[in-house]
Amino acid sequence: SNDNEVCWDTTSGLITQSAGSCTASSARYKKHIESLSPEQLLDRVMKLRAVGFDFKNDGRASSGFIAEEVALIDPLLVIYTDTYTPEELAFEQANYPLSIKKVGDKVLIPQSVDYARVSTLLTGAVQAQQVQIATLQDDMVSVKAQLLKHEGWFTKLKKWLK
Repeated sequence: SNDNEVCWDTTSGLITQSAGSCTASSARYKKHIESLSPEQLLDRVMKLRAVGFDFKNDGRASSGFIAEEVALIDPLLVIYTDTYTPEELAFEQANYPLSIKKVGDKVLIPQSVDYARVSTLLTGAVQAQQVQIATLQDDMVSVKAQLLKHEGWFTKLKKWLK
């Protein structure tokens, strides 16, 4: 993004100039706010398939996700379009039929991954893993303490068995 991008946020109705995301982040535009469970977050992240690829139009190498695959994991992580050619729709129907959405009489196909939402998912997953790591570290300290407590007993037992 550059400083000259104009964003129209359909959530807030605001038109702004932005160097970043065009998505409203303020709590004043949201309701039913709840934390996602660590299990949900980690499960979704583990299903994502990171890929390397070349763009067809200019051969430029890149990496990312395949929108159709992401749509099957979590449709909220995908931006859909109802503007496409018959060939594009045929491609989706032949290769990714389950990623197609129907809303009313509109047929929507995946256009791109919403990386801003993916970053939220990844942040939550990292936080969940940090909790798991801290728990494992605490368990290790406890196990080490128990081993040290019994070390003297094992030494006496070895001497007795000789």
